[in-house]
Amino acid sequence: MSKLLKQKLAALFITAYRLTGFRVKKYQQPSDISDLKNIAIFSTTALGDFLLNTPAIAAIRKRYPDANITMVVHQRNALLVEGSDMFRDVLYWDGKLNGLLKLVKALRLRHLDAVFLLHSRAPYDIVSATLANSEIIVKDVYYNDYLGRPTFYLNSFLSVPGHKRFNDVHLIHKKAELLESIGISFPSVEMMIPVEYIPEKKIEKLSEFIQVPLQQSDAGRLSHLLLLPHKF
Repeated sequence: MSKLLKQKLAALFITAYRLTGFRVKKYQQPSDISDLKNIAIFSTTALGDFLLNTPAIAAIRKRYPDANITMVVHQRNALLVEGSDMFRDVLYWDGKLNGLLKLVKALRLRHLDAVFLLHSRAPYDIVSATLANSEIIVKDVYYNDYLGRPTFYLNSFLSVPGHKRFNDVHLIHKKAELLESIGISFPSVEMMIPVEYIPEKKIEKLSEFIQVPLQQSDAGRLSHLLLLPHKF
């Protein structure tokens, strides 16, 4: 199935779902998102993508210090988020259709006010945010998501429409532009790892995760590296 066909089918599905009374709220002014209590942040792709998203994640947390933030990530990035005090909890999703309903069920229990799709697979990410009944859906629409079209096909289902940018802007700065356009300041572009500390057993797991043998001296250096917040 082509990507454009998937987007068209998603549009039909979301349009039908509107018969339940659900409507995404279109962003008009900062007061529209001034008091968010329950937030989900999606970063469900590769490790490198997650690290590039961390400045935006930190900006959202700083803007909403008292909010309950649920982080949605791929299982392979679990060690980067488990136990972090930046999040109330963590959900795992690989971005595929077969795990969508389970994710939606979990998200609905959190009574979300907003979902930030920092890097996730369209159109399933927008469908999941819609089915979770989040009134605010903000997505960093990547260039490839436009599929050669002048506008993103699913813009009408987002609170903030995607603005097509060529590959002349660094991904971190692109996310900064998106958040600043809705009144969320972006104090730093430095990447970081959300966890505070990884004990010895988790270091051993991380060794298996990256498939590199870990000597005792390496474990000490890694433990030092992961005493966070650590920035790059």
